[in-house]
Amino acid sequence: MNFRVLNLRSFRAGGYGDLFVGVRSDTQESVVVKFLREAHLPHTRRGFEREVRFLARKLRGIVPLLGWDTAAERPYYIMPLMKGGSLSKHTGKLN
Repeated sequence: MNFRVLNLRSFRAGGYGDLFVGVRSDTQESVVVKFLREAHLPHTRRGFEREVRFLARKLRGIVPLLGWDTAAERPYYIMPLMKGGSLSKHTGKLN
């Protein structure tokens, strides 16, 4: 990853992660960073790693990952900030 995320501010919490909004240092685009909240628990860390592997597959219709570190003390991944609000209204409705 050849950029940093600047000006992180709390966005929302959900599931087992905390979301923050920031700005890419290279393009000035807004991004969301998801941090694993309970990284000390092996089962949450494994679930987070599984989530990253799935998102990293770059499937059509899935938000792309811009970077991640699942080995960090507090694992995280970075994705673009998408317009249109929360995706939670679509949970369980993917075909």
